[in-house]
Amino acid sequence: MTDLCTDPASYARLEVRDLLQTATDTLAATGQGIYRLDPTGAIALKGWDGMDVQALGPALNAGFIAVVGDRDGYRIVLADIDYSPLDELSQPSGVECKAVYAGNDWILAGGKQGLYRHNGKRWQRCWPTDDGHPTAYVIGISRDRDGTLHARMKKHGPGGLPAVISSKDEGLSWQLTWQREYHDWVLAVDGTRAITRWYGLIDQDLPKSTPQVRAIGAAAVDAEGGIALVIGNRLEWQPPLNAVSECTTRALVHPLLGDATHLLLLPDGHSAVVAGEQGAYRVDLLKGRLDDCLAGIAAQPGASKLKHLWSLGSSVLATASYGTFRSLNDGETWQAVRSEWAQLDVEAHVMVDEHTHYLICQRGLAYSNNGGASWQLIDLITEHHHYHELFTGCRWGDQLLLGTKRGCFVAPLATGTPARYLTALGMDAINALAVDNKQAWAIDSKGRVFIFNPTADTAHQVACLDEPCEFLACCDAAMLAVGENSLYRIEADGSVKHLAPPGPGELAAIDLNDGRILLWNTSSAWIGSPEAGWHSVTDWPKSARPIKHATLLNDGRVVATDRDQLYIAAGCTHV
Repeated sequence: MTDLCTDPASYARLEVRDLLQTATDTLAATGQGIYRLDPTGAIALKGWDGMDVQALGPALNAGFIAVVGDRDGYRIVLADIDYSPLDELSQPSGVECKAVYAGNDWILAGGKQGLYRHNGKRWQRCWPTDDGHPTAYVIGISRDRDGTLHARMKKHGPGGLPAVISSKDEGLSWQLTWQREYHDWVLAVDGTRAITRWYGLIDQDLPKSTPQVRAIGAAAVDAEGGIALVIGNRLEWQPPLNAVSECTTRALVHPLLGDATHLLLLPDGHSAVVAGEQGAYRVDLLKGRLDDCLAGIAAQPGASKLKHLWSLGSSVLATASYGTFRSLNDGETWQAVRSEWAQLDVEAHVMVDEHTHYLICQRGLAYSNNGGASWQLIDLITEHHHYHELFTGCRWGDQLLLGTKRGCFVAPLATGTPARYLTALGMDAINALAVDNKQAWAIDSKGRVFIFNPTADTAHQVACLDEPCEFLACCDAAMLAVGENSLYRIEADGSVKHLAPPGPGELAAIDLNDGRILLWNTSSAWIGSPEAGWHSVTDWPKSARPIKHATLLNDGRVVATDRDQLYIAAGCTHV
């Protein structure tokens, strides 16, 4: 992708929600139907056009079973051997299904409210078995090589920790077989072995291993017991321990594999399909080749995401589920940039100078020293293992402040790592960070406002807001926090003043780093500040979907996205 385009959305690729290997075919679930992934291209399955398919599962006496979303919620659809929709049943009452599996005369369905079994007449809850520990968030159902069924849970029990329950009698009874640490959910199970997000291959009969630096996004076990892992942008296939000496680990590194969440091993023994937000790709590890399975398939609105826009000074960056793009001419044309991971899940941007930038991504830091023309990933190295759930960041002198789901870290601005944990702010999520001329500020997930010194690792709470705001900036010689429908002016002495926003509705904002804020709701936008006044943005887009992110261009116009496409507004003539 080296050509210029007028809108990055022209490169949009379908997000893949799930993969399934049937007896004869490889299937991909998307927001606009189900596709059969043939070596020569993707073919849309008839009868599924336009359906928002959330999950796929095997069906013993049919083609497959699927979870389909619509305006009324979710429904479970069984396909016949020709893959046409055959039968439909409502999901368990109050359950948002994330995984399904069909046996001879039964169906399993799991989601945020637990695991359920349909016996042909009605749904029965399998897990949790009582109301004492109601948390059981099922994210996958599978059968291992010995025939045991496993339901993998992202959260389980009062502590909300990852776990696995297993059944040897076709889902009639279940036992808790794996309990993991925070965020280390199980990706695949094979007898007494499992592959987890942070520890990789583990065995119940062996001592505990050490966590990896990069999380595993997807994993699978082959018919002989070999394992395959997607770690960052690397697909690795390891042979079983008892394999012949000629069998060696095979691997491929490619930007389009970055942060993939689905992995399917193909019957030929050397190929795989890797998929996620960035699409679906067939990887041949013998040839070292990667092919786009969905090439030529246009993504309809809602089936992919143009997520964020970031001003880099002389250029502007767009980050999408299908790539990262830069414009050097105020949004008129765009070009894909080189990046270690094509898809960067960015939460915040920190500008060091015109050439040097950091993108605060959920899984680590992306760093550029050439004005955003290329990006490399920096792993967050900490004294004690951390789970890389980054939310926000800002600059503090020659340091980088990083707000995460479990506290705040400070790292050298020159390298981005190693990072030092700030004990003074505790282990709660840090929603927003800002710096004034003298001190650093933070808002946590409970709405508490702190002034802290990253060097001394000291902090004191100065206020508590009515809501856990996710935006904080130095504005009008004080701090301005933006809530869902409110503005808050916070003084250094902790006094808080509620300010009327310039218009009603749900608010979002970005800091223009010059004392002004770009503020918008579902229908309008403004540039300015509470004291200096708000000036309306002319020609703000009237999108059918709400504007999710925006930034100011060098020529004074505003570029915005509703996650489907770009809009450019005329800006403000008064400022």
